[in-house]
Amino acid sequence: MLNRILSGGEAATPDRTNALQGVSCLVAIILMSFLYNRWLIGHELYFYFDDWNWLEHALSWPWPTYLKIFPSMIYNDRPVGGALIKLMYQLFGLNHQAYAAVFLGLHTLNCMLVYAIASRFMPRAGALLSALLAATWLSSQTSLTWSAAIFDVLGATLCLLTLLVRQLSIQRGGVLLLDLCGAILLALSIRTKEFALANIALLFVLSLLMEQKKPGLAVKQLAPYLAVFLAYLVCYGFLQTHKPLDSANPYSLDFNPLSIIGNLWFYASTLLYLNLFGKWWALALAVLTLLSAFTLSRKQWLIVGFGVLGFAAMLGPTLLIPKHRDELYLYAPHFFLAISLGAVYSKKHAGKALSVLLCVSIFAVPLATGRYLDIVTYYSTLGMTNQKQLQSAQAALGQVERGTTVFVSGAKPIYNPISYGPGASLRVVYRDMSIKAVEGETPDALQARFCAATQPKRFIDFKDETATDITAERTAKCGG
Repeated sequence: MLNRILSGGEAATPDRTNALQGVSCLVAIILMSFLYNRWLIGHELYFYFDDWNWLEHALSWPWPTYLKIFPSMIYNDRPVGGALIKLMYQLFGLNHQAYAAVFLGLHTLNCMLVYAIASRFMPRAGALLSALLAATWLSSQTSLTWSAAIFDVLGATLCLLTLLVRQLSIQRGGVLLLDLCGAILLALSIRTKEFALANIALLFVLSLLMEQKKPGLAVKQLAPYLAVFLAYLVCYGFLQTHKPLDSANPYSLDFNPLSIIGNLWFYASTLLYLNLFGKWWALALAVLTLLSAFTLSRKQWLIVGFGVLGFAAMLGPTLLIPKHRDELYLYAPHFFLAISLGAVYSKKHAGKALSVLLCVSIFAVPLATGRYLDIVTYYSTLGMTNQKQLQSAQAALGQVERGTTVFVSGAKPIYNPISYGPGASLRVVYRDMSIKAVEGETPDALQARFCAATQPKRFIDFKDETATDITAERTAKCGG
């Protein structure tokens, strides 16, 4: 596999020059990924929202919990990603920078996999453009700030590895052992996040159209993947019919075609910044896309189509969830749209210019408009606020008895460290699953519930980032 990546997919010319070019491309991808995203591993960022939920699971769930082969519920049954969080928790504790380094490492690996996959179908420079754009596509990178989004990041890694292993098998004339490994990767990716189910469509397109395999031979070689897909399709189908989410649940599925089209437009326009930078940006992007279409050969159209299909496929179940749209879900899809844009690169001068212009524009517009700085500032401020609030809560509480109910007032903003659970962060930092938390806007709003609660109980009140223990004061107001 290393030779494949170094040679840019050109296995027939493994000479020194070709290998050096491959190494240069890998170095460029690594450097660009690190330089653009180095803020992710800064000390300012910290855990937030449902990060604490998965850290709580990492603390309390034993390892056998993560060994389930098939899901028992339609949504959020994802043991592979959960196992990686547990492993990081056992290795790093609450050292957020270490988690962020793992995320950045996976992201860089994903970009290298894009390069390896794309270089089999397009010039090395086009594959490199795809990888560099994927490394720096700001609107897709919410997942990299969010430890609970390991499912998207690792899921993308496993999906891309599945495709690469299939390519390697095809390149060698169809190797059963490689395809069995690919099927295992497909199963792991599905148990990481559900969007990986759609990877079966990309495997068929890859084999039939991109690699020009005869249908009978392709189906035979894809049998291990197909078996895995059908097993999980039946399982999820059973869960959807027997244990569906309530219609009021924001994650409930909507199969209305208009809803699906609306979701697809939302994610495409969000990824391409159409909702941010106005009509002139949209017009420029439309003109560049139209001009690019006139330069494409039949082979390039196939690659573009593969990338667009991959974008839609990796959105997967999110296209069926109109009540919960989130930039988070753009992480895995964006790699495939990057492949489509890199495919515009060709021997024609127009193709080279348009491909570079498209990729550089998407890279540069968030920098030129200040969007990049706004995003960095937002997550840095959020992280520092969360750290200060949690440290202040610990300082105010000191030692906490087992079974304590902690009443918390005044913690803001919405992503404050106490809000999720509520109190998941307190259970994690005190390593005590018996702690409960009750949250409210003001001390008076919680007074009646505090008085009615049994001992042990504590009360802290936040003013901005500082918590104060007001247990004695609030106990006195209970009377009797």
